[in-house]
Amino acid sequence: MHKETVPIKVWIYVFGVLAIIVVTLIVYTHYISSKKGHISNAFKTSLESNLKQFNQVNDSCLKVVIFGSSPSFFAIPNTRQLEEEIETKTGLKMRILKINILWLSMEKLLNSNFLNDIISYPPDLLLIENNRLWIDDSWGDDILTPTNAYLALREGEIPKEYGEVVEELLIEVKTLFGWKQKIDTDCNPMNHQTFFLNDFDTLSYRILCEKINHVRKFDDNVTLNQSLIDLTNKGVKTYFFQAPLYAKYEKIYLTKEQRLEWYKIKNTYQDSLAIPCFIPAIHLNDSDYFDGGHLNYKGAQKFQPWLINLLDSLL
Repeated sequence: MHKETVPIKVWIYVFGVLAIIVVTLIVYTHYISSKKGHISNAFKTSLESNLKQFNQVNDSCLKVVIFGSSPSFFAIPNTRQLEEEIETKTGLKMRILKINILWLSMEKLLNSNFLNDIISYPPDLLLIENNRLWIDDSWGDDILTPTNAYLALREGEIPKEYGEVVEELLIEVKTLFGWKQKIDTDCNPMNHQTFFLNDFDTLSYRILCEKINHVRKFDDNVTLNQSLIDLTNKGVKTYFFQAPLYAKYEKIYLTKEQRLEWYKIKNTYQDSLAIPCFIPAIHLNDSDYFDGGHLNYKGAQKFQPWLINLLDSLL
């Protein structure tokens, strides 16, 4: 029986197509790698330059760095206003630099030894939002790595026009990973326009509730813990704080077992490193949040007096 053979032209065509696919993948991988490198360098340069400039300001003001993720980004929208109110109410003169890393796996951030830059340019006081440092969630690894982090150094208030606050770095990250439509329409945790509205974003809240949270253990934070020791040796007063959570969301944020683990890591930082965590004791309504995990402008105004009292007591 005659055995049919594949014509040589077909083999040439098949191998040609495969070659094109391989070359395309190589070029695309190189493109992604170069983009990541650019974003990483911009992130590093921006952080170092801002910390250096902030640290070297020659005045008598106390220097405070507030480090956190998106909850503290919205809870503290205007550092200049905060400085003025602190001086008016307490007589303390402060310079406040707020650093927020958004859409980030904190485990990867910790492994990158991020706090080295703050150790190199130490403030008088470092206030750290505990959200991502004590709890990982199901979004972190899927969104950004430390080399692609969006660094938000806010010197003024959150502007009401969304376009004014989208920096070049964020635009590049969105374009590179194709998230612009998803972020702007689905959950948009950084939609600055909603910050000034009284409407509760039920869609974003529902998506927020779908996140799977994991409480970290003290020993998981090896890099962070060593950095905290180094900061103490530099004479930096370091404390944790928790940004407010919508009461209904807080009930499902952690399971009963996870809540016990949360208090365990809280007590361990207090006992082992003498770093307490301050939890705001303020009354907030549903209308003070725009999605359950982030305060709106009204909630931020209620949070600010608590923060002023805290800074006054710590300094």
